[in-house]
Amino acid sequence: MGIAGRIAIVTGAGNGIGAGIAAKLAQNGAAVVINDINEADALKVA
Repeated sequence: MGIAGRIAIVTGAGNGIGAGIAAKLAQNGAAVVINDINEADALKVA
C-alpha cells in the first residue's frame, strides 16, 4: 500500500531535509502536516 490518502506529520519541515521530505510526501498524495520552530519557514513550505 502506498502513502496516497495517508496523513504525515513532518517535524523540522521548515527547511532542509524536512522540507524535502514534506514535498515528496505531498507529491505522492499524502496529506502533510508541516511543523517547525520557525513559523515563517514553515509557512514558506506549506
